[in-house]
Amino acid sequence: MNKKVIAMAVTAAMVAPLAQAEVELSGRAYAEWSTGTGMTGAVIPGVNDAGDYGQISDSRGHGRFRMKASDDLGNGMTMYSKAEFQIDVTDGGQTKSATTVGARDGYVGLKGDFGTFAMGRFNGAYKTTNVDPFIATQLEARGNGGASSGSLAHNGFNSSMMQYTTKVGGGALNFQTNALNSDVNNGVATQHLLSYKMGAIIFGYATTDAAATGNSNMKLAYKAKNFTVSYESVGANTDTSVGEDATYIYANYRMGDYTVAFGTRSGTTAASDATYVMLGGKKNFSKSSSMYYGYRSSDVGTNATLGNGTTALVVGLRQDF
Repeated sequence: MNKKVIAMAVTAAMVAPLAQAEVELSGRAYAEWSTGTGMTGAVIPGVNDAGDYGQISDSRGHGRFRMKASDDLGNGMTMYSKAEFQIDVTDGGQTKSATTVGARDGYVGLKGDFGTFAMGRFNGAYKTTNVDPFIATQLEARGNGGASSGSLAHNGFNSSMMQYTTKVGGGALNFQTNALNSDVNNGVATQHLLSYKMGAIIFGYATTDAAATGNSNMKLAYKAKNFTVSYESVGANTDTSVGEDATYIYANYRMGDYTVAFGTRSGTTAASDATYVMLGGKKNFSKSSSMYYGYRSSDVGTNATLGNGTTALVVGLRQDF
């Protein structure tokens, strides 16, 4: 009898479904109406002139859909993964964004007492130092004279990277590199990115060997409850805004739902100097539903790659799910 019971138990265990990782689905839908002057297709995909414009879009890539999974391995170890994609609910991404569904970040990693180690495509560590509450809207500072642009700055993602995060000195350290990627020996530039956050202090650094000079960005910021200030020193080959070495100073002050922000860029030549001014608001209707609104003005000098000064009046609706 005991043998039969044991045999039945073993058979049941063998046919039982294998345990699967816990999966979480979430995302964000965003639609924005904006009108202004001086925009070009380089600034807003789908806008083909430098005159007045008005459009409904998600041209800065605010919308997204993500999948996350985690699996408790025991002994304090967890394996985790993420795949996130850009979505544009305003037009399917056919004209104002690059693709209907575009890849954002995705990776697989291990978490334990040592911190986390992951491989894949990441938001750049420098990008995670962002202190602009209106990033990914037409009110944002990046690319408008208030903050740097580029995959080693505040834009885009970095592929085929390794990432290590841990706690150091009371703060959070994030280090990313592609130095062990064999493609580096086939024409792909080596990239190293780092961020460190401790309380209100935020530090970011990024560098590449793509060029002998102008190949690194450095940022130091202080972010309090209602006030933020940051300083950036960027290279000609790591800030895509102007193509020359520059410094940025940015500050914002929040008063309830409203934020006023000011930024400046000083380039190697006066033609690349810029001034950014923004008055905006964010109304949270609930934990998942909100509205953005405001006005931005950017005087971006006379650099040929920048065009003239730009303005934007914006109203946007966002829902997280």
